[in-house]
Amino acid sequence: MPSLAELTRQLVDHLAPVLNDYQKVYAAEYVQKELSSDTKGSTRREWVDVLTKLNAAERAARVRVQENLADGLNKCVGGLVGMRENVTGWEDDLPIQISNLPQHIQLLLNLSSPPSATTHQFAYEYLHRQPSSGMSEDQKLYREIMDAEPFSGDHWGKGYDEEVTRGWTDSESSSDDGRATDSSVDDEEIVTPSIERLALTRREEARRQVEERVREGERRLESAQVALDTLERAYWRTGGEVLPPMEQDLFGWKELLTRCNAASLSASMGDGPEIKTISAQQLQREILFALAGRPGVVFAFDDDVCNLIPGHPQTRHMSNVASSGVLGNLAHRATQLNSIRRFVKTQTAPASSPSARRARPKTQEAFAEACRAYVESVDSWISNIETAFACGSAVDDSIPSTPLSLLAELDRTFGDRLDGIVSLIPLSDDPIVLLNSIHSMYTSFADSAYRQHSLDLFLRTVRPVWTVLGRWIVDGMPVPRSLSADEVTGQIDLDAEEGTIDPEIWIKRDRDVSWTDEDFWETGYVVGEGGWPEWMGDTRDMVLEAGKARGLLRGMMGGDQDNERWDELRSIIERDAEQRGKDSQAGDLVNLGRLIEDHIAPICQITIFQLRRVLEEDCGLEQHLEAVEGVMYLKGHWSMAHWLDTLHTRMRKGYRWNDMQSLTSGLRDAIEETDGQWLNPAAVRMSPGRDSSRGAITEPRDILRALGALRVTYNVPYPLSILFTSTSLDLRAAVFGFLVQLDYAKRRLAENAGVRGGRMDHTLDLLAHRLWWFIETLWTWITERVISVQTDLFRAKLAKTSSLKDMIGLELEHTRLIRDFAFLHDHTADLHEHVMATLAIAVELPQRVSGDTAHRASRHVDESEDEAEVLGEKESVRGAVDTVPSDLDVSSLNDDLKARVQAIREAVERLAFEGGMSDEDVERRSVWAMLSFALDDWRR
Repeated sequence: MPSLAELTRQLVDHLAPVLNDYQKVYAAEYVQKELSSDTKGSTRREWVDVLTKLNAAERAARVRVQENLADGLNKCVGGLVGMRENVTGWEDDLPIQISNLPQHIQLLLNLSSPPSATTHQFAYEYLHRQPSSGMSEDQKLYREIMDAEPFSGDHWGKGYDEEVTRGWTDSESSSDDGRATDSSVDDEEIVTPSIERLALTRREEARRQVEERVREGERRLESAQVALDTLERAYWRTGGEVLPPMEQDLFGWKELLTRCNAASLSASMGDGPEIKTISAQQLQREILFALAGRPGVVFAFDDDVCNLIPGHPQTRHMSNVASSGVLGNLAHRATQLNSIRRFVKTQTAPASSPSARRARPKTQEAFAEACRAYVESVDSWISNIETAFACGSAVDDSIPSTPLSLLAELDRTFGDRLDGIVSLIPLSDDPIVLLNSIHSMYTSFADSAYRQHSLDLFLRTVRPVWTVLGRWIVDGMPVPRSLSADEVTGQIDLDAEEGTIDPEIWIKRDRDVSWTDEDFWETGYVVGEGGWPEWMGDTRDMVLEAGKARGLLRGMMGGDQDNERWDELRSIIERDAEQRGKDSQAGDLVNLGRLIEDHIAPICQITIFQLRRVLEEDCGLEQHLEAVEGVMYLKGHWSMAHWLDTLHTRMRKGYRWNDMQSLTSGLRDAIEETDGQWLNPAAVRMSPGRDSSRGAITEPRDILRALGALRVTYNVPYPLSILFTSTSLDLRAAVFGFLVQLDYAKRRLAENAGVRGGRMDHTLDLLAHRLWWFIETLWTWITERVISVQTDLFRAKLAKTSSLKDMIGLELEHTRLIRDFAFLHDHTADLHEHVMATLAIAVELPQRVSGDTAHRASRHVDESEDEAEVLGEKESVRGAVDTVPSDLDVSSLNDDLKARVQAIREAVERLAFEGGMSDEDVERRSVWAMLSFALDDWRR
């Protein structure tokens, strides 16, 4: 009786005949294991478990729209359920018990494989199979004939079962004897082999197979022994064959060429050690080994440098001098390949620690992966040549057959690429230098194949940098968590956590610049020491601005914004090639700078426009600009005029007015009293300056100086404080102080007219008139021709500007221009001194008028009074006159005023003609020219 293992092997042979021997053994062991486990009861399955799996298979088939398979499984499961319920047997009385039915089905499930086309065909046939209708008429007739035993009886001779001798039956000998007769073929007996004969035949066949296997084993052993002997005598063990000496008595070139080789001829010319040689095929094998990084008998590797082994075997067809040059060049190429392999192995090896892994540049790793792909292509080329030699393929033009042709083919196919990659390896630790170098290689060579290789190398290497650039443009710069703060103070928590930018990109964070610094937008994130990549084209300002704008938007509006999709650079180049159509070919030079700029320009511009819209619509740019100009340029007429009136009244009454509290509260009260909806009073603050006295200031000259030191500040909320920097606000505040000085001088001159009350001295009145004309001319020019016109131009330019960087530059340019026109620049220091001296004369003129009036009153004393009273009155008037300083003489002041105004006119006229021919210079000269033209009336 066969064993379970034998039955299992037979089962596997019938069910899976396509398996090889190893797979059949493995499958048989697996089936036997399952059967043994089932016998022991460890994996026995119940009908419910099996039925659940069958139903699951049916549902899975229906989900996959495999209706035939699902219906077939349903029909089969229904038949099994019916058999279990009726406890019926099987056809042909198969020895299967109903109680063991789950185990048999589980075995079939374990042996099953995923449904194939054959499975679906069988399911279809199973569903459409016609049920058996019993035996046909012919089958019934044949059954009746066979039941009657038609072949029994003496007339049939001996039957198959009546054989008494080994071998064939008697009918065989009868047939042999009858061959000589003329009986027909129909009379020949039908003979069949006996059981013993069949068994003998099988045994003979098995014996022959065993003998054949033995002979095959002996032949293999003999071949292995021959191969082993050959390996023992291989050239890499013996060092090659000893070069036989050159034959003697060789004369003429013909004999030298036919009866001698190059190595023997070269050796005969000198006395040296014994020379060993190898064949050309063996030398080719050594060269291929060296190029693959494996040492041999000709080449050796020392510190990854390939060198020729001293005294290496030579080839018969080449002399030592001839072969040294070729082998030296091949050793150089092998050294290059080995250095690339070592670089790839170093960069792709697992890091010793997480910190070391983070310190490794991703661009360098990407470059190493690109080098790996290139080395694999070289290794594939080497292996194809080696395979051709090993398999004995026919030599054609594609397979170099000599060392010189191999070197030429290697240089032609990989030479320039090898030189380029090896030169890039020392630069790989700096991503910017590495990518710039690859881009230079791409644009420098005219060969299309090399150019395509350089472009592919660049695209593989640039992927990490391109990804980080995408995060900068799409996500923006890292921002503190507490970016948005109080709307009035605009403070930012400097201790708040701020993200870091990937060091892979060339944009760096200057940690010396805080978020609250006025030049943060310009210097907070700058280009690193490596500079801007040349392959990025003229996109520096646009990329920096877009990243900063996106980060600021994300900080103000949250991170749930619809960001643009960032495409791979390779896909961008492929789309560009598709758009160019048939005119584009592989290897055509692609202007990466232009292509990148065309791709990222819309993304950057949309981001910049979004920030501009947020600043204007959500942050109130227009309203805050109105407030700043209304306070610092005195354009908030009602509120600022009321404040100036109040301030002048306090000065006239001798109250203390120059402390911070009085100034700030007075300005805020004036704004609130005039219903100034254009300004938040809490955002305004005023300080007296560093040179102001703590006490009350009463002298006009001191008041004039103190007013020039006044500084008003307006706390602009973030992020508008990026635009209105402290520098621009200080420039506006300086102009504010100058305007307040002019207003004070005008008010003092008005007081002078009130004090005189219609009684005038011609010289004094002429002086007052000239002062009034000069100050009024200066006031009209600075307010209407400078501030009003320049602010309108500034607003028009600001409305057309979308970049926050350009807006900041425009704001500083505007405030500095007005500062220059207010004589507050260093190059107009002399002009400012003359203006201040003129204003000093104006503010001190009322004191002179008071002294002159007292002197005139002494002349109208009643002559009827006694002498004592008159003398007393004179002494009193003389005391009042003596309080006027001697340097306040009207005539000298008039001359001084003329000199001052003349100096101012000359300086302004000089400024009207200075400068270049640019639009800015022409505009600046035209403004000075208007003041010069207005001052020409002084002569008249």
